[in-house]
Amino acid sequence: SSHFNQFMIRIRPENVPETIAFSKEAYERIHPEGTFRYAFFDDEVDKQYREEERWTRIVRYGALIAVFIAAIGAFGLTALTVGQRTKELDIRKVLGAGLHHLSILLGREIFSQVLIAGVMAWVAAYYAAGVWLRNFPYRIDLDADLFALGSLLTLAAVTVAISTHI
Repeated sequence: SSHFNQFMIRIRPENVPETIAFSKEAYERIHPEGTFRYAFFDDEVDKQYREEERWTRIVRYGALIAVFIAAIGAFGLTALTVGQRTKELDIRKVLGAGLHHLSILLGREIFSQVLIAGVMAWVAAYYAAGVWLRNFPYRIDLDADLFALGSLLTLAAVTVAISTHI
């Protein structure tokens, strides 16, 4: 007695019901005690990637929340720094320092902290993405461009925070 586990049949879209009925009859003739079940290949592939799509949405929303929290943190850090150095900044203004000079003075300290946090985030993100991508037969290479773009956006947010306080 022969045992068939699965068949893959390519069918034309214009005669799907007839082809399924024919396949069912042929299967039942060959294997009368078996149960005929069918599924479309694109539906099966879609099921496999639904979980990944769900995780993509979770990570995307998590990243948006993290960026929002980071922006609030940068704004708060800038406010704290400006608050602690108000007298120094006022004296520098009286002595003729321009906004550009004050921005650089405050930005140097904050940008160094952002740089350290960015390097730590790069390492963590590179490792996490590498672990996640290992599960796929076809994967992309992780480029530094992606991480650099994130860092530039972070620096832009910090620059806006510094500008508003100055």
